[in-house]
Amino acid sequence: MNMTKSAILLLVIASFGCSRKVPLGTYSGEKIVMIQRNVSLYRNKPHIWPAKGRVIATNDNLLFVPTPYFGMINIHGRDTTIIRMDKIKRLRPKRWMLLFPFGLEVTTDGGKSYAYVTVRRKKLVQEILRIKE
Repeated sequence: MNMTKSAILLLVIASFGCSRKVPLGTYSGEKIVMIQRNVSLYRNKPHIWPAKGRVIATNDNLLFVPTPYFGMINIHGRDTTIIRMDKIKRLRPKRWMLLFPFGLEVTTDGGKSYAYVTVRRKKLVQEILRIKE
């Protein structure tokens, strides 16, 4: 009987308490404009092994938050890549694997470039350009 009550309690908690809602802001008070999941970021050259995670666009920053685990192995660490919106100099669409139109190269004022791969590249570019206006 006690086991049944525990199972019911766990089901109630799982169905109501574990929903994934998009947050409206960050801890620093920035408003989140857009979140894209399943995005890859090639951090180093040559572009061999990407970090996978999500891109979060706020009014001031473009953040890449990596998913730190590949199975049970921690490959990319827990560091977040932050690009200030006012430092973005150029957005250049690129092809991923020379065939698929999913690549996006973001270049900053300092000349550093970040190579993103996302299926929703057009939406990401539109949001960045809208925020920069």
